[in-house]
Amino acid sequence: MAGATTNDPRADGILEALTQVGVLMAQQAQQQAAVNVGGGERRTQGLVEQFLRLKPPKFTGTGKPEEAEQWIKEMEKIFRLLNYTEVDKMTLAEYQMDGNAMYWWQAMKDAIFPTGSVIVWENFVTAFYKKYFSSCARDRKLTEFVELKQGERTVDEYEAKFSELSRFAPRLVEHAEDKAKRFLKGLKPEIWKQLAPFGPMTYREIYSKAQYVEQEMIGDEIEPKAPVTQDNEKYGKRPIQLSRPQFNPNKRRFDGNFYRLGGVRIGERKSNSNEACRRCGKFHGSTQCLVERKCFGCGQVGHIVRDCPRNMPLTRAFPSQ
Repeated sequence: MAGATTNDPRADGILEALTQVGVLMAQQAQQQAAVNVGGGERRTQGLVEQFLRLKPPKFTGTGKPEEAEQWIKEMEKIFRLLNYTEVDKMTLAEYQMDGNAMYWWQAMKDAIFPTGSVIVWENFVTAFYKKYFSSCARDRKLTEFVELKQGERTVDEYEAKFSELSRFAPRLVEHAEDKAKRFLKGLKPEIWKQLAPFGPMTYREIYSKAQYVEQEMIGDEIEPKAPVTQDNEKYGKRPIQLSRPQFNPNKRRFDGNFYRLGGVRIGERKSNSNEACRRCGKFHGSTQCLVERKCFGCGQVGHIVRDCPRNMPLTRAFPSQ
């Protein structure tokens, strides 16, 4: 007896329902993929528009080594402002490379970032400098870092320069302790001497404390000092004038038998003096007048007017009998 086929309505309904569910799921997956693609495209477009508003520089790879360094600086300044991810940084850097620089990047991209590797901006910068920053230029930057001192810079300016140059001396700052010590020694002596008693500190701790010490030093310099006062019965407390009296070189001052004019005793020191001698009335360059003294009362030599006989009392001139 031949087997007869039977139709189960329930089984047919379940199969049809599963087919419809599969179709719906496929449609939803396609729609979600379209949304993701559209969202990613919109994000990238907004990212580039925001980036271009800041007028980033282009790099062609045909200039001086310093131009390559300056391009990296300008790009990193924008990255810090907009807080981009590592992938964003590389996307935008690639967008700003033209000419020889773009040819170099296309040739080196897979070597710098192999498939499946994590994108790290510093890895790109290292490879970029090897290409566009010559060994001589790097050596100059290394020497500049080794000899770096704060000097007339502020602590913030010194820290920025230290961070900028340290990338050219990775072995010198490989260990956090070595980096902190080098930064500390480069500070002004009046700053690091105040930090030395704290003992070992991290790089950030030294930087923070150095900022504080600098602010204290600036405050001491600009803080006005209270004037010294003295008690005065009539006017109360008045500031003491500490300024020195002004010296007038043309003022004549009497000094014994001579007048001083500008610190020089007239008739004594200067042989070419135009002043007449007070004793003889003549002009001579000697420090001593050789004319004998005469009495201004009688004109005789041998005595002065104080001892002049003409001025003696009568009792002395004519003694009583």
